Parts: sequence; structure tokens; C-alpha cells
Amino acid sequence: MKRILFILTLALVALAGCKKDPAPGPIAGKVSQIKLVGMPTTDFNVGRSVTISAVITPDDATDKSVTFTSSNPEVATVEYTKSEYNYSLALLKAVGPGKATITATANDGSGVKAEAEVTVILKRTTFTSPANCYIVTAAGEYTFKAVKGNSSESVGNIASVEVLWESFGTHNTPKVGELVKNVSYSNGEITFTATHTKGNAVIAAKDALGEILWSWHIWLTDQPQEQEYKH
Repeated sequence: MKRILFILTLALVALAGCKKDPAPGPIAGKVSQIKLVGMPTTDFNVGRSVTISAVITPDDATDKSVTFTSSNPEVATVEYTKSEYNYSLALLKAVGPGKATITATANDGSGVKAEAEVTVILKRTTFTSPANCYIVTAAGEYTFKAVKGNSSESVGNIASVEVLWESFGTHNTPKVGELVKNVSYSNGEITFTATHTKGNAVIAAKDALGEILWSWHIWLTDQPQEQEYKH
């Protein structure tokens, strides 16, 4: 009988040693949860920007500030703007097509963070009316017919297309591709990508000998206001 009691005692001791400690609860004064609010879900085009917020729990956390980061700044950038009550605001900008993970991390050392993925798309616009100058008001991909000015006449046998020059309209010289890039020609149409930078550029079509057949002015600006002139 004593042997049985001894074995039962050992078993109870072993069970007591295997008992798990309860999960740690929230630490007083520390952030326990962060929620990202306002993340774009559709049609977040290159060049757009939105304000997002990181909401902090609990309300009485001692330090409610957070640090915002982007896993791919070439796709999206995020910049802290201000904090109010239990949330921090940041400006999220769409830079280039692709995916990026936006993270908000508590600054109080709790290690709490929130993550959300954003998808940036490149909006494509086709100019339906031929012209020598095209006005571009937003970043994106643009296509126009390779014809002479306002006519429907082809410029000839195009062997290559390229950006002849880019300008800010100041003494500063932009880097190559800073305004217009990814210029290509296919099936009678020229396609290019406009960045969010404002300025001017000229795209030229060349023949097999490298001679310019025609060129088009690309004016990257805000939407001009229509003005009616009266005599």
C-alpha cells in the first residue's frame, strides 16, 4: 500500500511539473495591439497618396508613438505625419507598380507591430486624338499613335523610339528617366511611362539609320484650366 501511495505521489509531482504557466497578459503602460486603418485596397495608382493611421490599444498606453516602414520604397513610401490621442497618422505614396508591406511598430519596446500589404498599379491611358503635344497630369502608362501631328499620316518606318531630352523648366538637369521612361513602339503606337515629376520631355521616332522621323512634346503638369478667349 505504501508503495502505491509513493508511486501516486511521484505521478502528482510529475504532473505538477508539467503544468504550463498561464499566458502573459498585457503589460501595464505598454502597447498591446496596433491596427492599420485606411490602407488602399483597389485602384492605388502610381502617383496617388492616401493618409493611413495606426490605432493603438490600450488607450492608456504610456507611449503611443509608432514607426512606419515600407518593405519596398520603390513601390510605396510611408512617412509619419502626426499623432493624436491613440493613433498615429502617416502619408502613404504609390511610387511604382508592385507590392510592398507597410509596417507600424510600437516605439515603447513592447515589440508589438501591425503589417498590411499594398498593391500599386500602373494606370494605362490611350490618347485617342493625335497631336504634337500631349498633356500628362498624373503618373502612369500612356499610349499614342505614331502619326504626324494632328493628321492620320504615318511618320514612316520606325526602327526605334527614345526620349530626346527632359527638363524641369529650370537650370537643374533631371536624371535620365526621371520624367519619362520605358518608351517603346509596337503596332503603330508609342507607349511611355510618366513619373510623378512635373516638367517637359520630347519623344522621338527614328528610322534604321538613326534619323529622326518625327517627335512629340510631353508636358507633365497639373490639369490646365480651360480658358475662353473673347474678342
